[in-house]
Amino acid sequence: RRLPPGVPVSTLVVALNPAIDVTYDIDRLRPGATNRVEAVRSRAGGKPINVARILAALGVEVTLVGLATADVLERLDQDRAISATWIDVPGEARRTVTIVERHGGQVTSFNEPGPSLTDDVWPRLQDAVAQHLPAAAVVLSGSLPPGLPDDAYARLIDLVRAKTVGSFVALDTSGRRLVPALVADRI
Repeated sequence: RRLPPGVPVSTLVVALNPAIDVTYDIDRLRPGATNRVEAVRSRAGGKPINVARILAALGVEVTLVGLATADVLERLDQDRAISATWIDVPGEARRTVTIVERHGGQVTSFNEPGPSLTDDVWPRLQDAVAQHLPAAAVVLSGSLPPGLPDDAYARLIDLVRAKTVGSFVALDTSGRRLVPALVADRI
């Protein structure tokens, strides 16, 4: 589809609840027993960061804006293909632990909620997102950390639409975070 004049061909990815993704490779998961891990992989992640990595690998101009704890920032790849603006938040990052069974291919995940945020974080995040608009596409993805409003995604969609005519917005979330955006006919 053609974009209106003046709209840059770029993608803004918003990361509200980055994680440290930990993956355990095991032979077979045995609940209630000791399980020996064969290999461990760990890196900064969460849906938005992973989406930004994939888009950059495909040659898309990507800007990542988000909230990050010090331990996530320490683990982020220094990927030159992704421009990033981070708002530091206190506490420890949430972890996502994924167990991958070698036999049978079963995958089991445990996702923590994320650090509780202070009241000043939300306005700073909105300002940071606004500074990176307009964008041809905006990706909003993942869970919200405690302390952000339940309609945070709906408000961000409103912000994008106010600053960018013709922008494509992709929203990937669930539950009570998705409902405000649907009810307001924002997506």
